[in-house]
Amino acid sequence: MKIASNLLFLLISFTVILSANAENWPHDHTFNIQQYDRQIPDAMAAAEYSLDKRGWSIVSRTKNSYIAMLKKNSVDAKIRIEVSDALVKILSDSKRGAIGDDPANLANKIMLWSPYYPRGWIGNIEKDMENYLATVPALPIDEETGSTLSQETVEARLVSLKAQYEKQLITEQEYQQKRTEILSEL
Repeated sequence: MKIASNLLFLLISFTVILSANAENWPHDHTFNIQQYDRQIPDAMAAAEYSLDKRGWSIVSRTKNSYIAMLKKNSVDAKIRIEVSDALVKILSDSKRGAIGDDPANLANKIMLWSPYYPRGWIGNIEKDMENYLATVPALPIDEETGSTLSQETVEARLVSLKAQYEKQLITEQEYQQKRTEILSEL
């Protein structure tokens, strides 16, 4: 039963990923994050934090967007979060189910689905993201490129620096000084 459930979730997730761009998202909510003066990776981290906190399953991600699903009570919700430096846009395609009479056989009951806008859930994501951006320190910014430094970028720079030292392209003093500079960016 668990295998069938997991396969169904994967099939639904794959369908969502394939149809995400062509799909109609009937509801949208946009809010401004410019006052936090953050880069896109910070806003994406805030979105991921909120989705995880609220129990959403992320089924697709790009450099500046997430698609997530949530099945809770009688609601089947799907959202797309698009992030820019100044705005976050949350698109929703959700439905709510209710038990009703089967038109083909009035003796049977079936689940009837109707469009639903999960206003409260989307409001919670907005609040979570704003709280995250207001309280969590920004990712370090590389002064040369102007882009944010991720943990991977810092690690790659340290590995490169060590290779330069081992090839005797820089002195130990230069190695230690540059290493300290890189680590201070974290």
